[in-house]
Amino acid sequence: MTSFGNRTSAYYAHEEPHVFPSPSSPAPSPFRRTYTERQSLDAAPGRGSLDVARRDGPYLAMKEENILEGHQWWLEPVAPPSAFKNRPDLVFEVEDSTSTKRGGRTTITREVYVLYGDYSQTIITAQYDRDDPSQAALAQRHLPPPPPPSKNDLELRHDQIGSQIIAISQAKLGSCVGDGTSLALINEVFSKLDGCLPSAGVRSHGALVYSNLGNSSTTQFDEIRPGDVVAFRSAVFQISGGLRGKSTTEVGKPDHVAVIQEWNGIKKKLKVLEQRREHKKVAHNSYKIGDLKSGEVHVFRPMPRSWVDW
Repeated sequence: MTSFGNRTSAYYAHEEPHVFPSPSSPAPSPFRRTYTERQSLDAAPGRGSLDVARRDGPYLAMKEENILEGHQWWLEPVAPPSAFKNRPDLVFEVEDSTSTKRGGRTTITREVYVLYGDYSQTIITAQYDRDDPSQAALAQRHLPPPPPPSKNDLELRHDQIGSQIIAISQAKLGSCVGDGTSLALINEVFSKLDGCLPSAGVRSHGALVYSNLGNSSTTQFDEIRPGDVVAFRSAVFQISGGLRGKSTTEVGKPDHVAVIQEWNGIKKKLKVLEQRREHKKVAHNSYKIGDLKSGEVHVFRPMPRSWVDW
């Protein structure tokens, strides 16, 4: 778990199927949803009251989960319903609040904010009397992904955080961050940025900037820039070695992420700062995207929490 301000985010680093965000029209204003949704309980506090001009198409948070299953999860510290535990495809945060009315009746409200890899959300609310916690009123509501930022918004975001991300990552060179995995470095960097949205599971690390599927299909929404996060999934690079023939390098089994330090668009070469699980320390490396033969490479621009109203 990683602490962001006075809230706690939880994520689990395991391989899991994932849907990457798909493009849509730009938001009317940078990084902020413009729709709202009614609250599920009259007394439920929490993040901005949200009523909806929903984005078309399916999204991950559309599924109704069984929030009644298992024990009284709302009484456990920083706990979501069982359906959201140990999930590598999402991140969740928990907020508890207490209100006392005349007559001394105290009501406790827990809200669990679940963010999926496509940046859609499920918000679960449990509200109960402090003296009778077994009779909790439970509800869940769902929000679609935010519209992706415009190219101008992506450029602005780079100007805000690009150099900070590089500086934070370089300060970790030669050291082991967290559990030594690549995601631990990204989580550490994001936690040092003011108001940065955490990764939504192991495969989504902000707004999608670039996507490459085995060099057979590419999508791009902005230039790849220093401070972006590159994610590899089952990527195979084949390098010509002259007299030695061809050599093959596999990256992203399991998922691998790194901070982009430099991008050479002519050579299609990435220089990165990364932490590989076999070495467990931050080091320099490079990848030539032109050598990608199969698998996926995705580049993300880390976004502010306001992008999803967190």
